[in-house]
Amino acid sequence: MPLRIPTLVGLWLAAVCAQLSAANIPLNKPTAALLPLQNQAGHLSAGQALHQGVERELVLQLNLASAEDVRNVMRSLRIRSTADLSADRLRRVRPALQTDWLVFITLHDVSLRTIPALTASAQVYRADTGELHWSGLVARSGLNGLPWLGLGVTYDIPDLAGEVALQLAADIAGAVSSPALASSQQAFADGRKWALVPLAGLTPKQGTANAATVTEAVRDVSQQLGLQLVSPNVISEILRRQGVLRWGEVTRELRVELASERAVAAILTGTVEIYEVAGSATAPQPRVEISLRLVDAATGNILWSGAIERSGSHRKGPFGAGRVNSRGELAQRVTRELLRNLQRSEAF
Repeated sequence: MPLRIPTLVGLWLAAVCAQLSAANIPLNKPTAALLPLQNQAGHLSAGQALHQGVERELVLQLNLASAEDVRNVMRSLRIRSTADLSADRLRRVRPALQTDWLVFITLHDVSLRTIPALTASAQVYRADTGELHWSGLVARSGLNGLPWLGLGVTYDIPDLAGEVALQLAADIAGAVSSPALASSQQAFADGRKWALVPLAGLTPKQGTANAATVTEAVRDVSQQLGLQLVSPNVISEILRRQGVLRWGEVTRELRVELASERAVAAILTGTVEIYEVAGSATAPQPRVEISLRLVDAATGNILWSGAIERSGSHRKGPFGAGRVNSRGELAQRVTRELLRNLQRSEAF
């Protein structure tokens, strides 16, 4: 007896669902909006490749709002950059775009050498609260392959941006799929909360941009270590309202508001002394010096401080194994070492 049409449709739907499951594509995809990329590096082709690469990967994992709808809503809410990301504005995005998550990508720096390097970060905000859910930073050099064998070297900046986009998109999709992420990895059993105030940049060139990159590295590593931080847009709003012009500055007014209004126990900040790349065109030598300090929000006393200077060849092994070729990656490693020292201190 021939199969009826409803039976055939059912079989077809079952086959489609099986294929989607095998490809790890969720059937009930979360809704998200990818906002225009913040190109702090000013490199157009790298920024375009990064944004398109992230978008191309996320559309497979999430229900993305259309780019035109996102632009219209941002224009109506006067959101021009990450500096305008107040929690109130972000909460108003949710009904306008019918989305649960807001994704921001920033291209921090691009090293224009024969073998390039690139650093980018992502932030995922909850549309219901308007506050940060997850952040991550990816730094990559064209030498991240097997250069001593002549394999895996990337010479083209857009190609390198595409590689970074793949990693960022995978991390973003993982974060969106874990709504309890922020509360499940807390380092403090008593629920203590810290605030990260943007670091000050003391480098001879591009001090503010370098400090912004390292600040995101600190946020990334802090999250991995389970430190609960106040959402960065909340910090930015307070700093703007109080007229704090210098990054890395912890004023009495800032301490009082964070302690009383946000239940912050301590404030983490610091300075970026060195953030540079030397060496040859094909053998880059990044060098980074970062200092961090932890300030008691109630008293203003310094609870802990530390500083580390490192070069990319600090732990170089045979055939260049262990060498770091990107200053963004080196900043992550230095930050992790500093925060590990903090964790082992009495202040923690």
